[in-house]
Amino acid sequence: MGVYGRDLGHVSDDVSAVLSTFGSLDSPGKWSPYDPDKKGEKVRLPGSTVQLSGEYLRMKETFNSLFGGLGLAALLIYFLMVGLDKSFVVPLAVISIVPLCLIGILPALYLTGSAVNVQSLLGFIFIVGIKVANSVLMTDYAQELRRHEGLTPFQAIRKAASLRVRPITMTALAAFFALIPGAMAIERGSEANAPLARAILGGLLAGEPATLFVLPVIYTLLVRDSPKQRAEQAARAQAAHATPHDPSPDAGWNEHDGGGESEPTM
Repeated sequence: MGVYGRDLGHVSDDVSAVLSTFGSLDSPGKWSPYDPDKKGEKVRLPGSTVQLSGEYLRMKETFNSLFGGLGLAALLIYFLMVGLDKSFVVPLAVISIVPLCLIGILPALYLTGSAVNVQSLLGFIFIVGIKVANSVLMTDYAQELRRHEGLTPFQAIRKAASLRVRPITMTALAAFFALIPGAMAIERGSEANAPLARAILGGLLAGEPATLFVLPVIYTLLVRDSPKQRAEQAARAQAAHATPHDPSPDAGWNEHDGGGESEPTM
């Protein structure tokens, strides 16, 4: 049949192309065949339907379930971050990092000859969780700096990125090196889980620079200080400049006391 070494998706696409020459496509995986008695005319045969089933149908149902679960997960994560940051804008900066992971996932699957299947989609869901967690780690600290130190969004995210770069990088490296054996698929039977590991590795390679460099830019562009916050920042800055220097209690000791104990006079 010429299907050895090929994935189910490409085989089903070839079968669908052949079926489309003998019938009209009504819905994905379902055709209405033409009447064979009327050669040269594309007249539907009433009461007949051709449908792809078996593994192909189960694969489509699984894909639909995974995409639906991914959408619900993204929506839940967004509203959780809204409650955490008390802002509708900051979670948008975090969610915007997720599509950038595809820049690493799709080339990784293509270069390794892996198909987009259930395992690779699970890897995409995993990488979404990893990148969102790292992004929240940075943006939440930036919000704390804005509230307690009165920093601007640019100053806050810059300081947060410089302080959180080590834990974010260590998390990514730990996951990267742990998944290398699974991506190589050395042992017999490990080929089934190889697309999952390869998708996560590609997402880590693209998501790490996105978290450390792209996220601060998006955060700075989206997050703006309100007039009240700007007034508070200006008041803090004026208070900092107006506060006089408080000399230490020991200052001037040598000047007033002669630098030591006084000698008794005769």
